[in-house]
Formats: sequence, C-alpha cells, structure tokens
Amino acid sequence: MSSSLIKKISLVGKGGISIAEIPKSTEEDKEMLAAGLMAAMLAFSKEVHQRDLKSLSFHDHTVSFIMVEDFFIVVEINSTATGELVDEILRQIYIKANEKLNGLMTTTLPQNIAEELLEELFSKDWISATLDNLGFIKPFADCEILNFDLVKSNGVFDFVNTANKEHFAPISEFLVRGYSMDTSNRDFITAFIPIEHPNKVSNFVVARLDSEHIEVCLLNVDNSLEQTLFKLSPFIDREIRKYLSKNPDVELREIMETLKDTHDIVDNKIKDEDEISFRFLEKNMKKKLDNIIFSVVTGERIIVTGDRLTVKIFTHSLLIFAQHLATDFVDWIVEDTKIGYGITGMSKNKYKEIEESIDGIYTLVDLDSGKVHGGQSNKYLKKLLSESKKIKLNEAIINIKEKMLEIVTTAIKVTSFVFLEKDEAVSKLKQLKKDVDDDKFKIIMELATRRNPWLGNMIQEINLAIKGAEDYFANF
Repeated sequence: MSSSLIKKISLVGKGGISIAEIPKSTEEDKEMLAAGLMAAMLAFSKEVHQRDLKSLSFHDHTVSFIMVEDFFIVVEINSTATGELVDEILRQIYIKANEKLNGLMTTTLPQNIAEELLEELFSKDWISATLDNLGFIKPFADCEILNFDLVKSNGVFDFVNTANKEHFAPISEFLVRGYSMDTSNRDFITAFIPIEHPNKVSNFVVARLDSEHIEVCLLNVDNSLEQTLFKLSPFIDREIRKYLSKNPDVELREIMETLKDTHDIVDNKIKDEDEISFRFLEKNMKKKLDNIIFSVVTGERIIVTGDRLTVKIFTHSLLIFAQHLATDFVDWIVEDTKIGYGITGMSKNKYKEIEESIDGIYTLVDLDSGKVHGGQSNKYLKKLLSESKKIKLNEAIINIKEKMLEIVTTAIKVTSFVFLEKDEAVSKLKQLKKDVDDDKFKIIMELATRRNPWLGNMIQEINLAIKGAEDYFANF
C-alpha cells in the first residue's frame, strides 16, 4: 500500500534506461521516453550550470532527482508536503537506496533488487516509520470536516438544509458580516477562526462567495492543535488556491480531505547552529535589519541576493526568527525558478533573470548594496535583536522562540475578539493595547490578518468604538 505523500517513484540507469517504477505504467514506451528525456535534462544541467538538477515543480506535485551510484531515482511528491519534509524524505531515500545499490551498475543490477527497493520506498509502512523517526506527524488526520450553506432570501443570508445551526452560527455571522464589508470582489476566502462554542475548537474555513449563496467547508480542530493550525494556515491557504485555480468547481470537502494529510514537525528545532550569527546579520545589513526580521516574523516572503556563502549564512541566521512558522526555506537557487514562500537565497544575476516571473508581495534584501525593499521598521524587534546578542546562542534561540509563541497566542486571542459581543470586544482590545506596546501589537495584527483577511476591518471597527468612547469622555 502506498503513502499519499509519494505519488510515484522510478529508478533510471545510465543513459536514461528505465529500470523499474511504482506504480507501473501501462504505457511502457512513454515511460522509456520520459526516462531518456529526464537523463538528458540532468546531463544538460550538469554541463551548463556545473551542478545537478534537483527538482521540478508542478501544480500539485514536485519531481525530485536523487543521484545514487550509477543511477538516479525520480520521486514525485505531493504538494501538501512542506519543504522541510520533502528534504528529509529525499535524504532518507538516498540513504536507503545507497545501501541497496552500492557497488552496482546499470548492467549488473538484478531486476528483482530494483523492484524490491522501490516497493519498500513506496510502501506506507516505510514512509510512516520514517516520518515518525524524523518527528513528523499528521496533526489533522483525525479532525472532522463539516459543511453548511448560506442562501440569501429576502435580502438576508440564512442556513439551508443544515443541521446543528447553533454550532455554525458564529462562523456564519462572521462570513456574512465580512462579505458585506469586502470590496475586493473575491470569489472565495480562507480563514483561521478560533471559537469556543459549543466545544473549545478552532476552525480553518474555506468559503465560496456569491451574492446569493455562500458555500462553506471547515476543518474542525481541537484547541490543543490551535497553534499548529495557526502556523500551517498560510500553507493550507496556498494549497486550496492551487486546487481552485486548477478546478474552480471542485468540491470543497474533497480539498479538505486531501489537506488532512498535511504534515508538521513535532519539535521545530534550529539546525546547523554553526551557520548562525546575529553579528553576521548586523555586519552584512547595517540598516533596516529590523525591517527584514519583521517580514520573517510575520511570514512575508523574502528574497536575499548576494554571493553564495554570505547568502547562506544570512538566510540560515534569519530562521531563528521563524521558529513559530512553517517556513519554506531555499538557501540558494540557480538552475530552476522555484521561489520559496518563506526565505529564498540566490545570486543577483538569477534574481534579474526571474524577477518578472515572481508574483505577489515580497521583501527584497540585496546584500551587495546593503539595501532592503519592503518590511517595516519595528522597535520591539530591534530590542529583541540587541538582547539576543548579549547571551549565548542556544539561550537566544530559546528566548526568541518563546517570545514568538507568546505573540502567536495573542494573535489567536485577537482573532477571537470579533466573535464577542461589541462591548466585551471593546473592553478586551482596550486592555490588550494597554498591556502590549504599539510595535509588538503591529506584529500581532500582521500575523493574525495574514490568516484571516477580514479580521483587519473588524478590528478597526472595534478600534473606532474605543476612540469614540475616549473622545466622548474627553469632553467632560
């Protein structure tokens, strides 16, 4: 039985000879042609770029190439896998394949050995055991998926053919209110929604929006997993967008069922501490370093350009400030145009080559010139960086993680305010703004609104109510 993580795996020999594959293709000629083409691509990349082609990205999967002895293994991995998970799985496949293929050549490899190797690598048991050993889990595997519909009648949205309306009422009120305030004409929305009625749960909601009908599907998550859901929400959002762009009419439940396979690492520890330095960050970016860290902390995409060694140490050091996030990380790209949704490093020439193809908002860091385009200056982060330089690195890593998780907890709390009665929401937000300085509050709101696009307008309404009350009492 296969794992949903790996869609296909093939073993190709020298010269592009197809040796084995799982699942087996019914069109042998096409597979042989594909193997030959892939071998030609790898050879071309090696000759032109003086390095091996590692992967190709497609709509719903990534094709990766692993060189082992006289062979290369082609692995198609589902796009629901995070970058960190893909890297670890590929490393484990290399280790296992190297044990089996050591000393063998295309002409001397027995067919049964090749097939046994692929069967083991493709098996659900091997994948599950490997993920367990690496600390990866499927946090949402047992979570419930729920649906309901809202249809407009006499100018008002109401439930249709929906049981347990009490459970859905706060979410439906949020969606109807948000839709009425939205001026972007979006046709769907995804949102992280923490709510405590009737049971303590958090939800990830995707809704198709229409002037007469709102179709809703949600992933119902126990509160013990709310920080995990908060962390993975941007990743889930991107996957939903991919599905809907490919097939706008796909059932929302079908998408959610697939995303229950999303993996997360239990303990997101910083690796390669010898490649991390706060002083290196300051030395190579004398101005606007807090702008860059703000983008890292809030999950905005970052592109860092410069020479390879400097970029590598700089990007690895930035990861200290992303311990609370599921961050795509690519420390250096050359031959392909895959840009991570988190932190990506590259040469300046590579950036110029692909600049026009990069979509969306991102912060650009040019280490050669010392210039930063994007991010926000933030006194809270300046202070945190200054404190971190004065203590041991391992202590600083723990301290930063704790402070970031505290910010996440507060961001979740802020999101829940919009489900309270107005007076209670005003009271809680007013108290929070007393307890938290302005720059820290900016980080909290940026994190929260990235996971709930209608939240900003709703919090602004509460803010206006606070200001109105203050102006009123100022007259006495």
